[in-house]
Amino acid sequence: MLPLTPLMKPPEGMNPTRWLETCVDATFNARVDKVSRDLLLASLGIFGGLVYDKQLIDERLPEGIMQESPFFREYLQEAEERGLERGQREGTINSILALLRRQFQSDAVQSLKPMLETIDDLEQLEQLLLAAPDTQSLEAFTQNLRKA
Repeated sequence: MLPLTPLMKPPEGMNPTRWLETCVDATFNARVDKVSRDLLLASLGIFGGLVYDKQLIDERLPEGIMQESPFFREYLQEAEERGLERGQREGTINSILALLRRQFQSDAVQSLKPMLETIDDLEQLEQLLLAAPDTQSLEAFTQNLRKA
């Protein structure tokens, strides 16, 4: 759980869980149309999820409210895409390190991981992966990595 931001912080002496419940109740009872209320509840769930445990959010919001929100579906799709890309990056980095460890049998290979993790471009990482088996030395690969 992240520290509470000033906007999400409960009033002095109020338990954070009780504050979340109060926010959900106030949003649920707001004098707005159903579509707006559902959007507000879904938004509360998304932004509350940055501070509170997901299970706590799920227990306090009406069932299915998040999934029904177009805002949440878009948020979820973007999160999934970022997760897939992050997984591809991590997998490619791990493959590069595995190939280099196998080829050079050196503990120094692991020291390259922080440098590889600074590369955001998956295509660039894939090029390094393809170059790894043909690299003559760990030093040569490291120089190639510094140029990337």
